[in-house]
Formats: sequence, C-alpha cells, structure tokens
Amino acid sequence: MMKLRERNISKPSAPNSTPLLHSNSKRNIRTTLSRSNLRSAIITFFFVIGLIAIVAFASTLRVIDPEIYSKATSIDLIQNSEVSNETQNAVSTSNGLEQTFAGKISDIISMSTESVDNSRKSRYEMSSTISERKHISDVVNEQIYPHSIVAYSFSVISCNYGLASLRDAALILQHSIHKVSVRNAESGSKYDYRLYALLHPQALKCSDFLTDMGVNVVLVDPPVQTSEITNSFLRDHIKREKCCGADEFIKLHAYTLPHEIIVHVDIDFAFYKPMDHLFDSIWYSWNSTEGENSRRMLQLERPEEYGNLPDQIGAFMTKTWVQVAPGKMPAGFQAGFLVTRRDPQSLEDMTKIIKNDTFVNGFGWNAGWGGKGYAGFKGAMAMQGLVSYYYDHHRTNWAVELNQCRFNHQGMDIMFRAGPNFFRSHTGRGGCRNGQASCEDCMITDFDKIYSAHYTTCGKPWECRTLPNTMLYTNTEHCFLLQSHWHKLRKNFEEQLFNITGDNLLLQNRHGEVKTDIFFGHCDVQDGYLPILANKETLQKLKTLYSENEMK
Repeated sequence: MMKLRERNISKPSAPNSTPLLHSNSKRNIRTTLSRSNLRSAIITFFFVIGLIAIVAFASTLRVIDPEIYSKATSIDLIQNSEVSNETQNAVSTSNGLEQTFAGKISDIISMSTESVDNSRKSRYEMSSTISERKHISDVVNEQIYPHSIVAYSFSVISCNYGLASLRDAALILQHSIHKVSVRNAESGSKYDYRLYALLHPQALKCSDFLTDMGVNVVLVDPPVQTSEITNSFLRDHIKREKCCGADEFIKLHAYTLPHEIIVHVDIDFAFYKPMDHLFDSIWYSWNSTEGENSRRMLQLERPEEYGNLPDQIGAFMTKTWVQVAPGKMPAGFQAGFLVTRRDPQSLEDMTKIIKNDTFVNGFGWNAGWGGKGYAGFKGAMAMQGLVSYYYDHHRTNWAVELNQCRFNHQGMDIMFRAGPNFFRSHTGRGGCRNGQASCEDCMITDFDKIYSAHYTTCGKPWECRTLPNTMLYTNTEHCFLLQSHWHKLRKNFEEQLFNITGDNLLLQNRHGEVKTDIFFGHCDVQDGYLPILANKETLQKLKTLYSENEMK
C-alpha cells in the first residue's frame, strides 16, 4: 500500500498576536523579500534549464537515433520503460549504452526544445525513405500469395513502450509463429507464413529493428481521420478510447494484405499450436472432405452452433465476454486476434460505418454503435465495439466465434462473480457471462489445449509480475504458467540463434534470480526485466534461421 504523505499544517496565529512594525522594520523586510525573490528567480532559472536538459536527454533515449543505435557498442538495446495500468517496470540501461550516451550529454544539454523537435523530424524523414518499408497502397496491389502461405501481421501504433518491450515482444511472436509452421517439422503443420508489421507513421522512429528481423514493414495511415467522423459524440470522445483511439483502426488494413488467409494479432501474443483446421475451414468448401474434417475440429464458444456454420467462413474471432454483465449488453470483439480470408470489402464497409453511422452515448442495449448496445466496455468506440457490431449486424453469417479459452487465451475469469461490470443483485450472478448454461473456466484451462495466448491481464512477460494483486480476475498460478511458456520460448530462441551465430551476448542475460522456474533468469531483483542481448548483425541472421524449409 502506498503511504499517504502527512501534511504539516501549522496552527494559525491569533488575530491580535502579530506585533506592530516600525517603518524601518518594514523597509528591511521589503529588502529581504526582494533579495529572496531574486534568489528564487535564479534557482527557478537553473531548475528550468536542468529540466530542459533532462527532457532532451530522455527524448533522445525514447526516439532512438539510428546512428546512436548502431554505435551503442555491441549491445543493441535500451532497457524496458513500459508503463501499464497496474505496474511500472524498473528501468535500467546497459553499461555499453551508458558509455555511448555519456559522450553526448554535453551536446544534449545545449539543445533547446526546438532543436529536439527538428532532430525528431529529420529522423522521421530519414526513416520514411528506407527502401525496406512499403506503403499499404503498394502492397495491396502485389500478386496474391498461394493459400498455403499465411500472412501473420501485427500493428505498431506508437513508441510509448520501451524499445526492449517492442523488440523482445516482436522477436518472440515471430519465433512462436515459426514453431507452429511447416518450417518446423515438429509442428505437423502444412502452412507456411510471411510476417508483416502494420506501422503507424508515428511509430517510424522506433521501427528499425523490424527490418533487421526480416519483417515486412508496411506503412499505414488510419483509414479514417477523426475530423471525417460525422457523429459528434464519437468524433469528440474517440481520442480517449483505449487503447489508441482512432489510431487503432490501422488494424483494418490487415484485411487487404496480399494473402488468401490472414492472421492479425497484437504484439503481446504467442502461438503454441498450429491452426491448420482454421485455415482449412476458411479455404476449403464446406461440403469437401477437407472442409468437413476441419469443421469437426473447431472449438467454438457455443458448441451448439456446429450445425449452423456459414457455408463460407469469412473469419474467426473471439469476444470480450469478461466485460459483459449477462443480458445487459452484447460482447465486444477482442481486438488482439483475428483470422480472416482476404477481404478488402470489410475495410471499406467499416470505414463507412466509422464515418457515417450513429454512436449513442450511454450504457445498455440502446447505446453505442448503431444504438445496438456496443458501448460501456473497454475499446467500445474503437475496434472492440466496431468489429463486433459489424459482424453481428452488417456482415452476418460470415464470422465464427471461437472458444476464448483455447484461442486468444488471456486466462481471465469469464464467470459472473466479480468485476468488471459486476452487480451482486443481478440474476446471472455465478453463471457464465456468455449466457451459456455451462462454460469452460479459462483460469484453469490445460495449457496443452491452448492454441495461442494474449498477454494482457495476466501481465506482459517483460513486466516480471510476481504479486497476485496485479493480476486481476485471474488465477495467479495459471498466469505464472503462461508467463513461463513465453520465457521458455525466449530461451529456445536465444539458443537457436546462438547456434548459428556464436554470439555470446545471447546467453548473458540469464542471471536474474526472481522465480527462475517461471522467468528462466530473465527477471532480476535490482534491474527488473533483462532484455534479449544481440547486436545488429546477429538479428540480421534471423533470415537464415527462419529460411530453412521455407516454401517457395
């Protein structure tokens, strides 16, 4: 518990206790006050100068100047500085970086706020000319890959997370995709992959590592500018919506990638089992042998819907039932996971909805998108409300809802017995939030049954959470299990990359002593999360590591 600071409130003097002052005494006091004001002004001046220097230095760390980035000895990292709603990570900087930046402190101190902005602008312009990055308008016109090569994509909307968080998350996401693909013979999958990053322009300055990884970086702008939204409430309030306001709509561009089958996830994600039966269900006709067999294997949120699946499945998704009070509102789309066939029509349709449809302020069945109840939960004004509304009311009989305990698994309590949106007087207390008579408890799902995990409420693996009260609506031991599998993936990644590079840095950051059975030495009492250590040349070897058995 955070201790409240006690205020030292002095007792006021009695009205008659103040002595009368002679004129000489008044002059002396005025002189003293003038000198005091001068001293205060001088102190304030140097304090402001110090703040400007600190801001300039911090800005340089956050922006990650590519030149400094490449010269930072052999350690290509900046320690994680991510801040979440529940926890703020410890921040530390490697000795190599400290030495590299120390020589630039004198230059940084002399920089004004204007020069910092100009420096950012030049970096932005330089990054935007890198040939490895394409704009989505060019990518959508490329020849479409065969269905056996699935597009996996994730979005990078801003640089608010520390570089270590972004980079390590992307590296382990990529590694998990590789392990469930045909390139890993042990997976048993027949599907290959191609990895994309949908990059918002404001994230350009922290994206250089993506091209080093061999990721196909695609520049995308939000399909709708806030000024284009006709509904006044939505236009005025969407900027406050979690996670990212209207910027989150860049995820809609995933529908247009040049692949027959597309998977889009958040960056705090990992795959643990192949999803061939989902891909087969999208690609093959419902009455073909492949289509029939794959549909029998689907794990649906409502098993009774097996007999009512669309003839042509357009998408698979999960919903945020954990936020729903039974019977009080529809569930939103969980925006961190989508499997879809290539579908530019969905981008066009939802763009029109954002611009022109109604959004009613409030809570309940008459609020939100189209006045249909899609309001009152996290992300309702952005992707989580929009996509659910679209599939429920505009593109019906197209998307199939998967079991949220098996896909996009978050380990959250989906029973109506605690927050959020919990009412003790509600008749559904103790039952399933999705309205089913019975449902799987995601807080104890066997890990062997989990196809993919989304590291949200159980905590980001790089947050090194150890306290149960930071994992709301979850089972602490189950959350630790999820964390351990991510860190096990990281350990496997480091060892495989070491085997082809001999880069000893990859094996160094394993000396942490916090719950080593869970974090595998990646979390330290003093330094917090210990990021992956690798130089630029080592990261570029990922193309070699992952090119084996690549399908042409």
